[in-house]
Amino acid sequence: MSKPGSVRASVRDHEVDDSVASLGFGFLHLPPTRRSPLVIKTVKKDSWADLQGVVPGTELLELDGEEAGCLTPEHFREALQRRPLRLKLAPPYGEVWKQVAHFQQQVVALSLQKVHLQQALKDESDRVMRELGICTELEKSNSLQHKAKLLKDQAQQLQEKRDLEEEVERLQVELETSHAELASERQQLEEERNRWQAELEESHRRLASEQQSMEDERKDLEAKLDTATASWSSQKERMEEEKSEMQASISELQAELQRCKAELAVTAQSEEFRSAAEFKQAELEAEKLRCSAEREESEVLRRKLQEQDAHVQEVNAELSKVRLQLASTRPSLEALLAELATPELFKVESPAPVSATTGLGPGVTPAARRSFQRRSLVPAEPEKVQADSEEEMF
Repeated sequence: MSKPGSVRASVRDHEVDDSVASLGFGFLHLPPTRRSPLVIKTVKKDSWADLQGVVPGTELLELDGEEAGCLTPEHFREALQRRPLRLKLAPPYGEVWKQVAHFQQQVVALSLQKVHLQQALKDESDRVMRELGICTELEKSNSLQHKAKLLKDQAQQLQEKRDLEEEVERLQVELETSHAELASERQQLEEERNRWQAELEESHRRLASEQQSMEDERKDLEAKLDTATASWSSQKERMEEEKSEMQASISELQAELQRCKAELAVTAQSEEFRSAAEFKQAELEAEKLRCSAEREESEVLRRKLQEQDAHVQEVNAELSKVRLQLASTRPSLEALLAELATPELFKVESPAPVSATTGLGPGVTPAARRSFQRRSLVPAEPEKVQADSEEEMF
């Protein structure tokens, strides 16, 4: 017996042209039916259906795009006579339908054998009656034997009928057991699919949370980098201003020194001018010392700026690493999102390509999906076996 997880052949579309007079198959039920689709019971040998590979148990899903199980009997018969005609057929469901098809073939074979036996019995009875009509005394002598033979034949036929009914009941019990096993396994597969779906959703939420945290860290690092860059720029501008002021002070001092030298050259003989010059020289030396101190402070500030610049470069390197991590993580996140958006990953392959959820294939209509969902989970109702001469063929 095939399991629910085995791959079922794809639903096929068939085109019937004007050259086909009869399709050559009969159904278990005529529409409207409680369980769509319709199931083909018999296939006539060398007919169009036989040449197309249709076997007993095949499901008729649609006629010209209409769901076959929802049509009225009149509309259904009229639709089967239309040409050209487009049929959507689904192959039998695994070993269960093969058993049903085999059982139907056995029933038909037994029915034909019964008809042949009845016809042979009737011919033999007519022949005997004709002979008895010629010889009435023989009829009287053999009447008891003839009646005993008839009773024996009737008892044998009754026994064959009982054996056939027992075989039908046994097959029905096996079919119900198979349906129960299929329903149980389908329930287990559904629970497994729900568990995997929950795990994938949890993984998706966790990845989204991690992505959000990494985005927040990136924004924080960018804010810190902007703040450090602004601080470094302001400090650099302030140092440039201080440098300009120091250069201006040095220029003024040099001009004052030149003026003092000129005055000393003019009034070299004056002692007072000399003392004033010495005083000015001392002031100049003090100013040079102050300028040296300010230059050392500028050097300290420059080293601090270099350290801050190195820190900014480290922050930039760390930010580049974070960006690379984000760039390497993005394809995996996009792949996970693509997998979550694709229903084929959780699809449970079933007799009717899943789920997103059923896996029937891209060309399967809603009627085919409903056929898969309702595929003979309820045992078929027992019906009376009819001969081929009494079955309606299309």
